Amino acid sequence: MNVLRFFVVLLGGLVAAQQQALMDYLETRLLAIEDRISLWHEQTSRYTSELRELKQQIGAQLEGLDKNKETLRSELDAVGVRVDRVEREMDYLETQNGAQPCVDVDDKLVEQQVTVAKERNKSKYANLTALSRTVVKCAIGQTEEFKVEVGLHQGSALSPFLFAMVMDQLSEEVRQESPWTMMFADDIVICSESREQVKQNLERWRFALERRGMIFSRNCSDMVSRIKGMKILKRAGGVKGMWTKDMGVSTAKVYLFNGTGEDTLYEFSSVRDFTSSLGIAAGKAVQLPSSWQGMGHAVYKNHLYYVKVSEEIKLVKFDLQKGSVVDSAVFPAKDQLPVYSLNSETYIDLAIDEEGLWAIYATKNNEKHVSLAKVDPKTLAIEQMWDTPCSRENAEAAFVVCGTVYVVYNSKLPSRSRIQCVFDVSDMVTNDDAPTVYFPKRSAAHSSLKYSPMEQLVYAWDDGYQILYKLQMKKKLDV
Repeated sequence: MNVLRFFVVLLGGLVAAQQQALMDYLETRLLAIEDRISLWHEQTSRYTSELRELKQQIGAQLEGLDKNKETLRSELDAVGVRVDRVEREMDYLETQNGAQPCVDVDDKLVEQQVTVAKERNKSKYANLTALSRTVVKCAIGQTEEFKVEVGLHQGSALSPFLFAMVMDQLSEEVRQESPWTMMFADDIVICSESREQVKQNLERWRFALERRGMIFSRNCSDMVSRIKGMKILKRAGGVKGMWTKDMGVSTAKVYLFNGTGEDTLYEFSSVRDFTSSLGIAAGKAVQLPSSWQGMGHAVYKNHLYYVKVSEEIKLVKFDLQKGSVVDSAVFPAKDQLPVYSLNSETYIDLAIDEEGLWAIYATKNNEKHVSLAKVDPKTLAIEQMWDTPCSRENAEAAFVVCGTVYVVYNSKLPSRSRIQCVFDVSDMVTNDDAPTVYFPKRSAAHSSLKYSPMEQLVYAWDDGYQILYKLQMKKKLDV
C-alpha cells in the first residue's frame, strides 16, 4: 500500500510539474505574441502617420501643379498671341517685298525671247493691216482701191494733218471745247474735274468711235503685283454671300447678297451707311423675280447680272432702277460643273473689269480646269470662250483684271488664300510671269471676290466678314 501511495504521489507530482511547465510555456508564448502585437501596433501607427504626411505632401504638390498649369496656360496663350502677331507681320512683309528669283539666264535665251517677241508683234501688225484697203479722192475723181501696207513714217508732215481732218469728223458729237478736249498732232487730251468724269468721257469716245467701225483700245496693260492693304469693314450675314458696287458707273451705292439661293438683295447708299447700320435688313430690300444661285453675281451700269438654275443655267439681266427683268439667256455650255471645288454652289462667276463683263465657269469636257467667256452686257451673247490651265481643285474664287483672270486657291482646312494661277486672253501674261500673291491670313475662306476697276479694290466676303483688299498693279510684260 505504501508503495502504491508512493507511486500515486510521484505521478501527481509529475503531472503538476508538466502542467506548470506547460503554463510557463504558454505564458511565454503569449508574452511574445503581445510584444509582436504591440510592435505591429506601433508600426501601423507610424505607417498611418507617414501615409497621412505623404497624402498631405501629394495634395500640396497637386495644388502646386494646378497653379503651374494655369501659369503655363497663360504663358502659352501669350506665346500664341505673339506667334499670331509675328505671322501677320510676316504676311505684311511678304506683301511688301516680293520674293526675288535667283535665276541665271543665258544671253542666247534672252536674245531668243526678244526675237520671239518681235516676231509676235510683227505678226500682230500684219494681221491688222492685211485687210486694210483705201482709196484717194482728188479734184479729178477717185483712185482705184489699193492695200495699205505701211503707215505714215514718224515725223511725216502729213501725219498731224490727216489725223486732225479725220478726227474732226469722227469726234464731232463727243468733242468738247478747249481745254476739256485738245487734239495736237496725233494725240488727244481729255480733261475733266474728276477721275470718274474722265472715265465717263472716255466711254463716250469709245462708243462714238466703235459705232463708226474703229477699234478702240484702252491700253489696259496692268496686272496684279501684290495685296497692298486690307480693311475689315463689318460682319453681317451668313458664312457665304457676296457684296459689291456698281462696277460700271461712278456711284457710292453698295449691294449685299446674303446666302447662296435667296431672292432679296439689300442696297445701301454708301459703304459708310452700310458699316454704320445695325444689320443687313437696315438696307433697302430689292425683291428679285427668281432666286439666284451661288455667289457669282455682278452689278454693271445700273443692271444686276445673276445666275438662275432650273432645268437650264440662265443668265438674268435685271434693271435695278426700274425693278424689272430686261433680258435672260441660256448659258451656251453643256454639262456644267461648279467652277470652284471649295464653293460648290457657284456654277458661273460673273466678273467685271476694264474691258466689260466676263463669265468664269467649268464643264465636264474640261472638268479639271476653269473656263472663261467674254459676255456682251447688252445682249448676254457670248463673244468668245477660252479654256484656261487653272485647276478647279482647291479653288475658292476668282476675279478678272485687264483681261487676265486670277484664280484664288485655299485648302479644305482654311489657311492662307493665294493667287496661284493666272490666264491672260492676250497672251501677255503667263504663270511664270505672274508672282504668287498671298492674301493676309484669315480664319476662313473667301466665298466671293469682286474687282472694282475704278477703285482697284477687291470686295471680298469671308465667313460673313465684308472685306476690302487694295491691289497694287504693275505693267504686263510682253514676253
